[in-house]
Amino acid sequence: MHMHAKVEIETSNIPIINLRKEFEEYLRLFKTDDFKERVVNCHIRPVDIPSMTWHGLPHYLLTLMLQRSILGLESYLSAAVAYELAKREALSPIIQEKLENPFSLSRKTVVAFYERMPELIDGAFKLSVHSQGLYDAVADFYRTTRNPIFHGSLVALSGENFDRVASAFDLLAAVYDWIDRWYSAFPSGGWQHIRNRQ
Repeated sequence: MHMHAKVEIETSNIPIINLRKEFEEYLRLFKTDDFKERVVNCHIRPVDIPSMTWHGLPHYLLTLMLQRSILGLESYLSAAVAYELAKREALSPIIQEKLENPFSLSRKTVVAFYERMPELIDGAFKLSVHSQGLYDAVADFYRTTRNPIFHGSLVALSGENFDRVASAFDLLAAVYDWIDRWYSAFPSGGWQHIRNRQ
């Protein structure tokens, strides 16, 4: 029997604004006229995205961009809740522990992040209270896309699917807009010009 050494890799926090900035840069790319063509042909000619030049296959790139954007949003949301609780002097060690393990709030990812987390600040901040339609769209997106691409699936490659990924970025932008309604650390509305580009 082989004994394996315990692996402990030191980590540090990503500046939360960087997560949003990366998402905004991805959103901007999806609004450019030639990005679809560049992605579809990225196995022939590398495509530049923030922080890297992609030489791989198109569906791997779309999957990576979605995964990073979803993880970034979930991390951003956790930090926003922690900030607002600290500002109200309500961030206890017990609540901090819950924020570090959102599944202690609910076993359903979408409920943990978009209902229980903001509810720690105020029940009125839940996504379903803000917009039941947006909450339902996010829940459906998590069921059909987020959960599969975090458990071994890839975005399938097709022009129509590219358009669906672009729509997913609009959905994630709407979730950031909701966070902007109650998160006061950063000014809101700074990217509306990106979303409104056709």
